[in-house]
Amino acid sequence: MAAIRGGTMSFEALRRELGVGTGNCKAKRCRTKIEDRIQGHKDSLKEGNEPEACNDTHC
Repeated sequence: MAAIRGGTMSFEALRRELGVGTGNCKAKRCRTKIEDRIQGHKDSLKEGNEPEACNDTHC
């Protein structure tokens, strides 16, 4: 979620940045879940419900 909050807004960008979807199943199980999270974040930004920035390194 930190990468999404940081502005990485597509599955392919997350793949390049974090390596998501590169496991044995090649994103067959995780892609829709990750895309749903990205869309949920985009929707919250449109509604003005952006979460506060986190200064903790574990966010």
